[in-house]
Amino acid sequence: MVNKWSNYRQFLRLKGRCLVCGEAPKTVPGLCNSCDQKIQRIERPCYQCGEPMHFNPSSHKCGRCQSSPPAFDHSVSPLLYSDPLRQLHLNFKFHQDLAAGNLLANLLYDSLSHSNAMPQLLVPIPLHAERMRERGFDQALEIAKVLARRLQIPFHSGLLVRKNSTQPQSGLSRAQRHKNLRNAFTLTQPLPVKHVALVDDIMTTGSTFNAAAQLMKTAGVKTVEVWAVGRSTRDE
Repeated sequence: MVNKWSNYRQFLRLKGRCLVCGEAPKTVPGLCNSCDQKIQRIERPCYQCGEPMHFNPSSHKCGRCQSSPPAFDHSVSPLLYSDPLRQLHLNFKFHQDLAAGNLLANLLYDSLSHSNAMPQLLVPIPLHAERMRERGFDQALEIAKVLARRLQIPFHSGLLVRKNSTQPQSGLSRAQRHKNLRNAFTLTQPLPVKHVALVDDIMTTGSTFNAAAQLMKTAGVKTVEVWAVGRSTRDE
């Protein structure tokens, strides 16, 4: 059930107010000009993992992806996970603020390269059934729905299933994240396409995406992209 906080955010959206500060009139969808300018865009992301490269790169891939590449081929995670993006995300994830979720999905949509070949299918990273019951909704699925509608690409919410109720990833090291997600996912049916985009809200080390992408590649998918609204640079 949508709570009172979410109803308030929906009220702000209908009144044309900024979903972050609630004070100024919005000048772009959901945001006032001041809050929009505070959202940090990643200027030089690694083509493969999306991590910021803080120098003028001689390659479109970071050193880590050149030496030990992930299973996925390309990532789109255009925004740094800092305020006010963090505030929008927490409102969406823990307060079922669907207006904030719609805004996050549209921020990701605006950053997608429409000149490149689009994937044939969008697959949201699933929650385990137990976590889904606790939270009441799946934030990755809500983002995928918006993208599928705007891009006119089908999405499949039951194709990828999280079979293990894994420990929350936050606070784990990169190695612990990889171990935590070993054999975490399964596919419910054969994949009918060769180009897939995995969709989630926030990307940190990429361990969740990597585990799902490995499964996709084993199932015969040729190209796996990963799409997330924000990129956290914490390597805990």
